[in-house]
Amino acid sequence: MTENLSLEERKFALDRDLRTKEIDLKIRELKLKESDALRSRWFNPTVIGLIAAALGLFGNMFVALVSSVNSQRIEQFKAQSTLIVQAVGTGDERSACRNLISFIHLGLLQDPQGRLAQCQTDLNTIPVLPSGSTYTPALDTLASVGMAPVVSAAAKDDHYHYDVSFTVPPMTDLLATNPINLITIYSYKIDKGGTRSDDKNYPPLKGYWKPGDRVNLPIDIPKPYVDDADHTTYVRFCVGSMAGCVAGPNVLLAETPMLLPPAK
Repeated sequence: MTENLSLEERKFALDRDLRTKEIDLKIRELKLKESDALRSRWFNPTVIGLIAAALGLFGNMFVALVSSVNSQRIEQFKAQSTLIVQAVGTGDERSACRNLISFIHLGLLQDPQGRLAQCQTDLNTIPVLPSGSTYTPALDTLASVGMAPVVSAAAKDDHYHYDVSFTVPPMTDLLATNPINLITIYSYKIDKGGTRSDDKNYPPLKGYWKPGDRVNLPIDIPKPYVDDADHTTYVRFCVGSMAGCVAGPNVLLAETPMLLPPAK
């Protein structure tokens, strides 16, 4: 009887050891599975795809930021070049220097190294452009693309004289249903805050034209109106009739800064 109990105890002990080892083995297997699951989660194609997409998004954002900064620098450079050319397009060294210094004092021109300001002691440090020029205005309206405009500008006494040559644009719904017999001329100003003011109308040009005709349009604008450094001045013409018209470009805004119309 004692031997039977002893044998039972040995079997129980053996079973207990086997179960303990089995439990330990299952625990290790479970830990391995958890580790594999965690590893496979990060190497899952979906996760990898999301990470790649995120990296691509951040890369595109960085490229867009750099492009925006470069675009701002280019626009700033163009604006500075435009002001400089306007300042020196007088045909007179002293007037050109006076214009440059005025733009610098107003904060419109940057001169960190003082090269432009050197003209106050040596007029030979700045170039001077003739007081008249011929240029292509910037095509800032859709219709002006087909007009192929050319502007000749010259300073005359107290005003600037602009001879504008352009082609009557192709037929539109507006021009097709009404005669093309009137070219209106108008101007306005926009300040740094975007507010429009000082609208003016000038004597219109009357006649009869058809699409493709080349038209010469003379425009006289007072110098103080154009030379207002606190505003951007717009001078436009509009081709059509009393029923409506198609606007042309700003004749004061040159497509190439080095050919801008003269300043005072």
